Amino acid sequence: PRKCTVRLHVAEPDDLAAGERMFDVLIDGQTVLEKVDPVAAGRRTAQVFTLPAINVGGKLVLELKPHTGETILGGVE
Repeated sequence: PRKCTVRLHVAEPDDLAAGERMFDVLIDGQTVLEKVDPVAAGRRTAQVFTLPAINVGGKLVLELKPHTGETILGGVE
């Protein structure tokens, strides 16, 4: 495995209030972000979560686990 920086891009496209769409982010089965709320930075405002030093083998397995509402992810670097 090698260490990589992973960036997740999130923005809320709908007119939801804070807390109406929340989810955890898991990489290779490990929780790396808890209760991500796309509205936390404001409606239709992009957020980038930078996760340094993620061990990556042959594949990167990314999972979004919902708390409230549906999950949403704009992009992965």
